[in-house]
Amino acid sequence: MANHKEHLLYGAAAGAAAYLIAYNLSGREFSVAEFIGATLSGMATAKLPDLIEPADHPNHRSTFHSVTFSTTALPIAWQWTQSKREEHLKLVDKYAELAAQAVIEQEKQMWQQRAFWHKFVAGAILGIVPGYASHLLADALTPKSLPLLG
Repeated sequence: MANHKEHLLYGAAAGAAAYLIAYNLSGREFSVAEFIGATLSGMATAKLPDLIEPADHPNHRSTFHSVTFSTTALPIAWQWTQSKREEHLKLVDKYAELAAQAVIEQEKQMWQQRAFWHKFVAGAILGIVPGYASHLLADALTPKSLPLLG
């Protein structure tokens, strides 16, 4: 059974991998802010199943650890997170353009900071589902596996 540290590691890897795949498919410039956001949110959401259904006994896995949940809710969550991520990436582009047009240095820095923040948020949004899924995958590979329905 995966422990706390392993779930964090798997979640970080899942979030980072999700960003690297998205980066390779997007044609966008590599963003450290997005990479860090995806990695951190992957770590955080890898712990969600055990926060919702605490691992206080061997049979703690129920609805939010189930095959049904992972095959129905996670694809819906993925679509939602992708649309939210796109909204933030559009803001990144808008603020980067405003920074490029700014004449005053303070104004330029302000737009750059806003672009940076939205890059981080776009990455964080991207890591949500892969982080959660990494927890379920790790648990599915144990002898207890995952319940079908919960």
